[in-house]
Amino acid sequence: MNIYFVYALIDPQDGSIFYIGKGKNNRPYRHLEEAKKTNEINKGQNPYKIRKIRNILAAGYETYDVIYLHKNLTEKEAFESEIKEIASHNNLTNISLGGEGG
Repeated sequence: MNIYFVYALIDPQDGSIFYIGKGKNNRPYRHLEEAKKTNEINKGQNPYKIRKIRNILAAGYETYDVIYLHKNLTEKEAFESEIKEIASHNNLTNISLGGEGG
């Protein structure tokens, strides 16, 4: 089924892309929930992404912006697109080259 997508998280302060991911359903907003849960960064979490989101919240924004780079993908297509998108952007908070899943 083609239910996957590749998305970018956008810093509302300057319009820059700070994270690229692959997902389905409400995946882009789970990062926000994760950043709001606790003041500590737990093992397995991306500390760069979490800090970036917390800085956005501390600046007075309620959330970040999301753009969908690719839609209606199989999971394999989404992983491949995620890898390509991460490779084509600089200064991301991603800690991997993509394609692994969460």
